Amino acid sequence: MQELMFRQFLQLAVSRMSDFRETLSPPHPSRMPHPNSFEIVALIDVLGARVSTLPEAESLLTHLRAVTAKAQELLALEQLHPSFAKPDITVLGDTIVCLWRGVNYNSIISVPMFCQYLFIESLMTGKFTVRGAVALGDFIRDEHVALGPGIADAASWYAECDMMGIVATPQFGLLLDEIAEIRGGEHTMSHTFVRYPVPLKNGSTLSMWTVAWPWSFITMAQESGRPARQALLQNLRKLPIPKGTETKYEHAKTYFDWYLTERYGAAKHWLGKVHEALARDRGSAPSIPPAQTQETDA
Repeated sequence: MQELMFRQFLQLAVSRMSDFRETLSPPHPSRMPHPNSFEIVALIDVLGARVSTLPEAESLLTHLRAVTAKAQELLALEQLHPSFAKPDITVLGDTIVCLWRGVNYNSIISVPMFCQYLFIESLMTGKFTVRGAVALGDFIRDEHVALGPGIADAASWYAECDMMGIVATPQFGLLLDEIAEIRGGEHTMSHTFVRYPVPLKNGSTLSMWTVAWPWSFITMAQESGRPARQALLQNLRKLPIPKGTETKYEHAKTYFDWYLTERYGAAKHWLGKVHEALARDRGSAPSIPPAQTQETDA
């Protein structure tokens, strides 16, 4: 089942890359401020994995290698579509470091796509899940170390959220605000990033852009004929939940339910309109029927 879901993700990513590019890249690049390319950092921390013994550490390393190896297969999309930007991936302890150079307003879509995949693939291992942050900022990198403002910004946020999932740092969020404004509203981003009152470890909440992992999870579950929420609960049930981390899982369920009822329909409706527009431009019928605005399997 895990391999089937992985293949479905690849198929989904390839088939919808053009639509993602159309919906996230700005319609008038000349209106955008310089620079026209960015460096982006994602620091993604492993949750729930026990590493108190050497065999446990070896087991975690095996699973991390499997997840990052499949990530390399996803990176082959770079050869299939010019809008896919390839990250450089390193595993440091129980943290996955992803570095993108030269990302522009077209290829920025590859950042949430990759993070959605990484989250779902880690969840499906049944061994651990992840929490992290994506930052906008320069960095320097050699074979041993990566440093810079982007690394520091991501590091200051990647462990602050009391929730599974991946958030955009406030500085990166300003760029997403800008893109949403140009695109015509936050609803145009719902399949990639969504704003959400993220619970923080200090007990407060903060409105932040989050990587919309439920979009890909729900879509893949439906394409395999499984109710999305049931599929999520089945995957969560397999994970270890050490005492003191249970709120991260409860908050993730709340986030998933919120997305399912409040954002998934909007994302499908928006992409349905994009399919229709692209079909008109190409002079052909839409490849999929216009989507309904409400998901029913909650």
